[in-house]
Amino acid sequence: MRRFYGDIEGCFWLSQDLFAFEELGATDESVTTFHGCGCSCTVEEQNVETLYCEDCYSSFQHHMDDAPDSDNGLTWFVEQDRIAYHFEKTDADTIQEIINDLFTHIGEYTESFKLVEDTHTIQYDFQLPDGLETEDITQLGIWCLGKLVLRSLEKNGKCHVTVELG
Repeated sequence: MRRFYGDIEGCFWLSQDLFAFEELGATDESVTTFHGCGCSCTVEEQNVETLYCEDCYSSFQHHMDDAPDSDNGLTWFVEQDRIAYHFEKTDADTIQEIINDLFTHIGEYTESFKLVEDTHTIQYDFQLPDGLETEDITQLGIWCLGKLVLRSLEKNGKCHVTVELG
């Protein structure tokens, strides 16, 4: 099972995939790790001609001087097997509309849903009813994620999540 972590945490169900965050309107970014310093960051649009770790180096050339050599010349960074998704407070109304619409289809199955919070993260507890159709399970998964994201937006004003791809 793939995990997601950050402001909210959990595991994808077997019928879920990354599209669940996209269905809720998230923007996504690849996670990149730089050689030389080992820092990780998210990058929306990668221009490999000028991409460097701005936290550790003053220029692209400075980073290249510290990075290992290779035949292809692209050794100063590597895209990781993770994607970062971001929601902002302005996304809350849209997410609420989406989960309200989903609730009209799957609301009868949501009785056992419960948010579980601590000071650092938000998770949920949910007992999936037996005998559901795949479409209902998919919609329940999106609804559950939507509830987590909304709570994070209420609590933190944002929701940033990293998803493992491997």
